[in-house]
Amino acid sequence: MAIFLIVLIFGTACLFHAKIVFYDDHFISCGPTTCESRQYSDISEFGVSSHTRAPIGTIVARQDLYIKYKDRTMWKPFFLLGSDFKQEEVLRLLTEKTGLTVKYVTALPEQ
Repeated sequence: MAIFLIVLIFGTACLFHAKIVFYDDHFISCGPTTCESRQYSDISEFGVSSHTRAPIGTIVARQDLYIKYKDRTMWKPFFLLGSDFKQEEVLRLLTEKTGLTVKYVTALPEQ
């Protein structure tokens, strides 16, 4: 029971401390322990996948937002999973700030 409560409290803390903030020329994404600032000009593409591969290898229908950068790294904001409304809002802001169009893919692209 104690382990369950610790996991529940940590998960709740992660949800309350995760955020993404948009500015004119960059955005900041914060998770439970760190923050990262990226320029919009660093983004090469962004989009949404309709399916993902579970750790056991099965394909699951789930909307996942991703952002690929020019340095070939990719960010999948874990704290936005399950919140289609928030993902759509982030996509709208990224489209507005970068001038790029949203890519709709079946599965997340490889890094």
